[in-house]
Amino acid sequence: MKKKVVYFTALLLTLGSLSSSPAEAFAQERETYSEGAVEAVPYGQYLQMGSSHISEAGTGKVYAKGRTIAHTTISKVSVNVRVERLVGNAWLQYDYFSNAKYGANVVTASKTLTVPIGYLYRVTSIHTANSDSSSSWTDGLYIG
Repeated sequence: MKKKVVYFTALLLTLGSLSSSPAEAFAQERETYSEGAVEAVPYGQYLQMGSSHISEAGTGKVYAKGRTIAHTTISKVSVNVRVERLVGNAWLQYDYFSNAKYGANVVTASKTLTVPIGYLYRVTSIHTANSDSSSSWTDGLYIG
């Protein structure tokens, strides 16, 4: 009799986890930091690395950042950062910001945003160093 109760409980727990949304699943294994990066562009002459970053910055707040690094000082290095929110099964743009520097090898763009809670957020960035470009992104970060 005890075995049937255990199996039934396990079945209910399994069925319950199958019906949860992606955001609810992430809430169960909540992270406070997520970062992604891309290595050098295969045939790139200027771009060394680009990275995207997102972290929780307090209740209902996220800190988002993108960074581009060139091999050496070049005429223009830039980063375009897009903060996205998971709505249903689609990542939709929540905010966008960018930065560029001339005669430099590193550029960073960052922002702290107040966001609605109960969603997954991620950052995607486009990195440009003269004529080279690439992208990076983070995993989703649940803000609850």
